[in-house]
Amino acid sequence: MNNFLKFAILTTTIILITPIFSVKAFEKDDLNQLKTSRICNNACDLSNANLSEIYLVEANLENANLLGAYLNEVNLNNALLENANLSKADLAGSYLRGATFQQADLRKAKLNRADFKGVILNQANIQGTHLITAKNLTATQIKSTCNWEQAIYEKNDDANQQFIRDLQQDLASDPEQPVDCSIWK
Repeated sequence: MNNFLKFAILTTTIILITPIFSVKAFEKDDLNQLKTSRICNNACDLSNANLSEIYLVEANLENANLLGAYLNEVNLNNALLENANLSKADLAGSYLRGATFQQADLRKAKLNRADFKGVILNQANIQGTHLITAKNLTATQIKSTCNWEQAIYEKNDDANQQFIRDLQQDLASDPEQPVDCSIWK
């Protein structure tokens, strides 16, 4: 095979494979806005951004796209994250006291060791969310979410299934009205 043919095959292969490996990056203007004002809502795109060094207490991230963002051990106390997309985000060890995650997409997010005291989770989707050793997370908070039976609370699968069964049997923690999860279907 001549060199031109080898080059053509290699170039074609690279062009075809590149979209598979591309990762959408965050908008730098959105990141700068968040750093200066602690506000980045509506069409804000911080997907896959590293936000670990940013002061986010009382930040307004309503409707923000934080898909895959790195927020490990970030202080989000009293932050507004209503309707935010936090799927696959890493919030392990984060301080979330008083934060609002109402209708937030937390699918497959890592919230291990996060502090949930006073956190509002109404209608948040926690399918596949890692909540192992989460602090101050109550049964009432869990049952205010959608797909809570598919979250991960314990490292061991048998222990996780037992935790879910125990929650299902804890009728005192059931919400007064059924949680409307139709937005996640």
